[in-house]
Amino acid sequence: MSWKLQAICRGMDPDIFFPERGDPARLAVAKSYCAQCPVTAECIEEAMVTNERSGVRGGLSGAERRAMARAKLVPDRKCVCLHCDAVFLGWPQSKICSEKCRQERMLEHKRIGRRASR
Repeated sequence: MSWKLQAICRGMDPDIFFPERGDPARLAVAKSYCAQCPVTAECIEEAMVTNERSGVRGGLSGAERRAMARAKLVPDRKCVCLHCDAVFLGWPQSKICSEKCRQERMLEHKRIGRRASR
């Protein structure tokens, strides 16, 4: 399943995520939606890879994403997911390919922890 199906913004008015320059109130509204979203990392990664220059993506404005790119914080290498062994384009510290795999891995560790404590 695509991460986009899990995005909070799915089906919302896209104008919300493209506030006018110099409108901090609308920017805050867009970022507040992103703060509730389970797939912000994937959204930021796609925006960085596709060089999306405008709009709020993953809770970051275009200017914030450009600053990340200048600081070389762009997903630029192939990583292997520790949970499902999928190869994905990731950040230097990437270890898990998606939010779904991260949650499944956490559940797995909890189950292992419960068995070990018996």
